[in-house]
Amino acid sequence: MFRMFITGCLAFLLDPAVALENGFEINGTYDAMAKTVEIRWKNNEPGAVRFILQKSYDEKGWINLDTLYNSTDFNQQMILWEDRNPSPGGFLYRLVTEVDEANFSLSKPVYIVVSPFKYSWNSIPTARKGILKLKYSGEGIIGGVINFFIQTPSGRVLLRSRFSSFTDQIEVPVANLGKGTYILSMFVEGDLIWRQKLIK
Repeated sequence: MFRMFITGCLAFLLDPAVALENGFEINGTYDAMAKTVEIRWKNNEPGAVRFILQKSYDEKGWINLDTLYNSTDFNQQMILWEDRNPSPGGFLYRLVTEVDEANFSLSKPVYIVVSPFKYSWNSIPTARKGILKLKYSGEGIIGGVINFFIQTPSGRVLLRSRFSSFTDQIEVPVANLGKGTYILSMFVEGDLIWRQKLIK
């Protein structure tokens, strides 16, 4: 596995058209214990020249974080990029895959919260389509039943589920959600313990 640590800029190249046809995606998590943002993707685009990892604070302006040039050594490999010094807040990450200056595609953005919440949860990859999988990465035992919600930005509840306080992985169906932004929330005994955006 190739590991790359943040040093200022990261760039990568992939065939944009192929990436779009294959539904190219990246996965991201925030590890509250290690205080590190991790971005992962599988390089299954041998025609790509480089990959450029970008970050946005407002979903409008994007900055380049790092660049990785493609090679046969990286083909079909899982790529891991880490930010070991993330600032608090919510950020979008995306991957630009380039064949040349005129041909590129963008991955779906992944929203990561560098959370002040003690009880942190991170999305993790799953082979099951239409399923959102969350893994607990917080500190200590959650002291009560977890009430999980998926809501629209206006507050309409689309899904509500209950989980045991000993639950460390949660799977919820999201196949019926259309493209857009949703709010994921967890409450224990009426107190908000975690909140994050989901962008489809």
